[in-house]
Amino acid sequence: MAETQHTVTARKSYPCDSYRCGGTIEPGQDYVRAVAFPGSDHNYGPVPIMVRGCQACSSSLINSEDAPRMRRRRR
Repeated sequence: MAETQHTVTARKSYPCDSYRCGGTIEPGQDYVRAVAFPGSDHNYGPVPIMVRGCQACSSSLINSEDAPRMRRRRR
């Protein structure tokens, strides 16, 4: 598999990387984090590409409807 995605909860503010929105993901909101690795259908460069998208814009990200929930490890 050349792409991966997870749904996570923001701990700090992030910009939404979707071209549709350009808004801000606020702490406590869920967002989709997607990574496209080199050689995939979405990345032709030599390094992985990571994008964050808010729930409203997540349909424009890589297969975001199938994004599993990521569980944070406890310390």
